[in-house]
Amino acid sequence: RVPFQADVGVYRALRPAEGWRLLAEDCIQAHATTGRYIALHARVELEIMGHPCGREMERNLTKIVERVFDLHKTLTDTTGVSGLFIAVSRAGVHDTSIQQSAYNRFRSIADENMRTLDLLTNRSSEQQLFDQQLPVFECGELALQDFYPSHPDVPDHGSLLESVINFHIAVSADVFVGVKGSSYSTDVLTTRYWLGKGKHNYRYTKEGI
Repeated sequence: RVPFQADVGVYRALRPAEGWRLLAEDCIQAHATTGRYIALHARVELEIMGHPCGREMERNLTKIVERVFDLHKTLTDTTGVSGLFIAVSRAGVHDTSIQQSAYNRFRSIADENMRTLDLLTNRSSEQQLFDQQLPVFECGELALQDFYPSHPDVPDHGSLLESVINFHIAVSADVFVGVKGSSYSTDVLTTRYWLGKGKHNYRYTKEGI
């Protein structure tokens, strides 16, 4: 036994309570009909673009998703995958009230990323930019936006709960694509490895996956 199992501790700390796990599973079943899916941690929020850690990250969501679809074509042992889950903060991508200075600096790519996200998740009537192989969906942020109004007795836990729900969904995925340089992605990758899911752990960079 390892004296200090930090990875186990991280998993236990970030595993949501049963009620939130059920909410996550409902979201998955609503979009990935087989219950099998690919999870992508798209680190394209405004705050990372101006951070030293984000300098080597791909910022263009269209390019990232295209690479994930290319990866999907090459996988021969993931029959039944029926959706692509994207773990991303919409508020972080485009909330100018929070990240005004970053938005002013990265306005072009931020606008493009939000347009791409809306296209992928059918929140826009515009024509798709590329061949979309799988239904694309989000859960944490949007699922809670739907949950709270119908459960007024439950306090709003903010963005932390959104991230924890997305973490749970990413860990449970058949395939996970994270980003090099992100501690969140690293925690998902490591947790999946210790759960025996490391075979389909991937990272994207500016060069590819």
